[in-house]
Amino acid sequence: EGELSQDLYTFHEAVSALQLMEEEVLDTHKLVMDNTTKFLNDAHGVFSATHKVDYDQE
Repeated sequence: EGELSQDLYTFHEAVSALQLMEEEVLDTHKLVMDNTTKFLNDAHGVFSATHKVDYDQE
């Protein structure tokens, strides 16, 4: 019974560690997605600005 109890405790520790890692992955993924969206918007602005005519060449 003591061995089963220790195994169960070890299992619960492993599950808890996995849950913490899952939360960290989800938080990091959200940051990546938010920053990617901001980067793409900024990059689009730069791209658009570089394709505007600065002056009339004629």
